[in-house]
Amino acid sequence: MATVNIVTGAVPQGVSNAYSSLAGLYYGEDDRERFLDLFRIVSRTGMILSGILTLLLIIFSAQISGLFFPPSTVEFTIGQRMICFAYLYIMPNLLFNILMKSYQVQGRTMLMNVLSFVEVASVGIFTFVTVPMFGTDAAWLSNTIIDVIIIGVVIITVIIWRKGFDLSLPSLLKFPAEFGASEDEYREFSISDSENISEISDQVIDFCKSRNYPKKTAFYVGLCIEEMAKNVLEHGADTSKKYNIDIRVVARDELTVRICDDCQEFDPRERQDLYDPESPEKNIGIRLTAKLAKEIDYYNNAGINTLLMKF
Repeated sequence: MATVNIVTGAVPQGVSNAYSSLAGLYYGEDDRERFLDLFRIVSRTGMILSGILTLLLIIFSAQISGLFFPPSTVEFTIGQRMICFAYLYIMPNLLFNILMKSYQVQGRTMLMNVLSFVEVASVGIFTFVTVPMFGTDAAWLSNTIIDVIIIGVVIITVIIWRKGFDLSLPSLLKFPAEFGASEDEYREFSISDSENISEISDQVIDFCKSRNYPKKTAFYVGLCIEEMAKNVLEHGADTSKKYNIDIRVVARDELTVRICDDCQEFDPRERQDLYDPESPEKNIGIRLTAKLAKEIDYYNNAGINTLLMKF
């Protein structure tokens, strides 16, 4: 069981960890819609992958058990039934893990820890009570049953929290009321070509001015967007294929710029301090951005490059 777990566990854990990384970025930027879209995509894709994996395990349960035990033995039969029953947990466990990651990135650590502890403890208690009555099948089904029950408990807590039968996605994820920039606090753009970048830069400058930021700050933001977006387009994008370069500017307590793309992986921070006396113009855009922005962060998660700049 431990050997099979190493392989099967990669799906729910891998999906939920990738989700956690991206969800943390979107939550930090007050990007409510992208957070919700991410949850829908990850849940749908993860459940499909988990369902396929579960089905394959059931179909090939005899062959897998045969790798460990001789056919026609008691051990072989137990192993086959274990594979058929125990790994039904993959789908509910994936959903449980995604919910836990959602609470974690929101800082709801106590809620996450309590639910995680209750899950583990409940599996032990359920197994201890039911195995003497129903045999080893009860042990194999314990994770599945408990995960379904815990998800049900989460739904009940949402109903109590909302004081009504509100099971919308924001309620299920327990979003704070203040989470998410309002429509007048952000602008989003998509880059199609180099000329488009200059137009977007001008629109960002106008937006920053409309939010009462100093003209100099607005100009710096537009300039940095132009420099970094051109860098992605010229050095990271394969123009022979479809690519996505999206920009989000949030003007709340501070100005935050996010550039997301699915082009080649490139961390500009690695070059912001490089200077070549023989080619002083090299990396000049990156060095300039590093000087003008208060903070620069870069992440690559699930093939998506994310550059964050704060002013």
